[in-house]
Amino acid sequence: MRLPILTTAAALTLAVALPGAAQAATPTAQLPCVEVLLVSISCPQSPAPRAGQACPGRHLAPSAATLARVRTATHCLINQQRTKRGLKKLKSVTTLQRVATAYAKRMAREDFFEHTSPDGGTFLSRIKRTSYLRGGLSRWSVGENIAWATGELATPERIVRAWMASPGHKRNILNSRFTELGLGVAVGAPEAGADAADAATYVNEFGERRR
Repeated sequence: MRLPILTTAAALTLAVALPGAAQAATPTAQLPCVEVLLVSISCPQSPAPRAGQACPGRHLAPSAATLARVRTATHCLINQQRTKRGLKKLKSVTTLQRVATAYAKRMAREDFFEHTSPDGGTFLSRIKRTSYLRGGLSRWSVGENIAWATGELATPERIVRAWMASPGHKRNILNSRFTELGLGVAVGAPEAGADAADAATYVNEFGERRR
């Protein structure tokens, strides 16, 4: 049985403070317990708790008929991981959800699995094409997690469990600076030859904005 596939580059995070020179982080996988701009984040030493029992749809297999419930369950499980550690819940934002959904569909359709698309687009450029970072912000930060799996490994509970077992992805989920997210789930695998009907591709965009 194959395990959920996560990005080899791990989760990506970028933060900028304005006014002043913009400062961009490198991928955070090599910077444990340190967020960009010298802001520390919490890195609990105890194992992540099991996904709770209060998120309906956590065992659902993604399909055209269940995508909305799968997305809601994934959001619930992510917030559960945060609140168990004393962090605030992330609010779903339609703009980020649209970015995430479009990118999940594109990866499944075009058979690639990377934070950077074949034409060079990054998660930051995808978000910047929307209104999300407009409006006189004094500071903002964004991040992205992606994953895909087949069969029972593609359920919200198994995907969130896999993210929490990966230091870079876990760091984004538990980043105390993030306040918002947008989840996208697409039926299909971002890999040629995989059983597309039994697979799902997940994208999670994280964000924080201050005016």
